[in-house]
Amino acid sequence: MSMEIHLKESNVKLNDTYRSIWHRYNNKIWKMKYGGSILKRHMMHFPAFIWEKINCALQMTASVCLRHTKQVVGVAMIFIVSCFVVGFTNAQKKVDIYIDGACEKTVYAASFNSVEDVLRKSKVEIDYNDFVSPSLDSKLESSTAVYIFKPTDMTVQYENNTYNVSTPLNGEMAVRQAGLYMSDGDLMDIDYETNTIQVTTLDIVEEVQYIDLSFETETVKNDNEYTDYEEVVQEGKAGRALATVVTTYQNGEVVSKEELISELIEAPQNKVVEVGTKKRPVVSTYSGEAIYASSYVASMTAYCPCSICCGAYSSGYTANGARATQYVTVAAPSHIPFGTRVYIPALSHYPNGGYFTVQDRGGAIQGNRIDVYFDSHSEALRFGRKSLQIYILE
Repeated sequence: MSMEIHLKESNVKLNDTYRSIWHRYNNKIWKMKYGGSILKRHMMHFPAFIWEKINCALQMTASVCLRHTKQVVGVAMIFIVSCFVVGFTNAQKKVDIYIDGACEKTVYAASFNSVEDVLRKSKVEIDYNDFVSPSLDSKLESSTAVYIFKPTDMTVQYENNTYNVSTPLNGEMAVRQAGLYMSDGDLMDIDYETNTIQVTTLDIVEEVQYIDLSFETETVKNDNEYTDYEEVVQEGKAGRALATVVTTYQNGEVVSKEELISELIEAPQNKVVEVGTKKRPVVSTYSGEAIYASSYVASMTAYCPCSICCGAYSSGYTANGARATQYVTVAAPSHIPFGTRVYIPALSHYPNGGYFTVQDRGGAIQGNRIDVYFDSHSEALRFGRKSLQIYILE
């Protein structure tokens, strides 16, 4: 009897325990189902077949829990969570496809799809030389846009050479595609109207070497000499030093060179030049100022080519072999060289303006004597003898 009572009490406790377990897990299951419907409203891009599986699983779990134990409910919960994971993984996202900066198409694709899958789905064709970002094998994941850049014919000017390249890239990437490289100090200028990239290369080279030190020229003034006087009183001599030579190249050409001396071996010796400071005297003439070497008052006479004036030398030719010419020829002492020009202000009314040239000599022409030539004896007599200021020109 006591055994029968004990079995009844055990059965009552077992039923109470089952109802408690069922009540607790039934609430959790229906909360999960209700939460799933809310999640569905917020994630409209889940595929329809995923939601059918989730709803089916929730209904199946609820009915099974009426007949089975706690372990079955746990398995169902794991299945539901797995369905949510699959749903998130297969969620469709909006992807914009840009070609050369313009949005050409918009598609929906799962996150696990690659960029190549998206382009194939959208029927966008690309060439081998197109630039695609992200890369074709990249998964979409967080990406919401695909960028495609078509190649453009570009001209790259590099170190005075011209390179042509068809590339979707620009700037330094286009330069690299042309097989060229830029250093940190290089400059780049892009002309988008002509699709030209101008690269200015800048290289700095340092070398340690022996260098010659150039000498300077010093000038010493001499107030006793004329301004056209110049004489070297000390020759210059180059020095010698050890230096770091910094050479800057722009587009392969030297634009600057700096010598940083680290050791002086021999100092340079400067060149010394003496120059005159005294201005030569000038005389005003009808044609302007004329520089003269000397000036004095000459005793002037005249002569002609006749035998009375020239005796045995009445051939009409002068001592230097020139034909005697009126208003040109004068005879002067031997200390005045042939060809020297003489200016006589008192005779400036002559057609020659007072300018004569020393072309002749004479036995009586000594000291300060000057003889002026005339074509006729009468003109020579008419001139007579005069004391006139003359200027021996430079």
